[in-house]
Amino acid sequence: MALSQSIWIALSSQPNPEVELHSLDFEESVNVPLEENYEKSRGWQEFLKGVLDILKQEGYSLSGWKGVAAGNVRSGQGFLFGRI
Repeated sequence: MALSQSIWIALSSQPNPEVELHSLDFEESVNVPLEENYEKSRGWQEFLKGVLDILKQEGYSLSGWKGVAAGNVRSGQGFLFGRI
């Protein structure tokens, strides 16, 4: 089964060691420091924290970036950036 849903992220690097992401779908922003362990919470931010955590566990050297995200994925389908 192919997925017809998508998430788009436009980003640019920044010197601060954090990720700043704004969701156009939810009209919310989140700042995630790269040096911290992430506390579990609820919401679309968990997807971003999960991706960053896995990259860190795999040994990737992360640098800061800021961006904006949008998508056409309905809430509750495993991805939480978008809504229809």
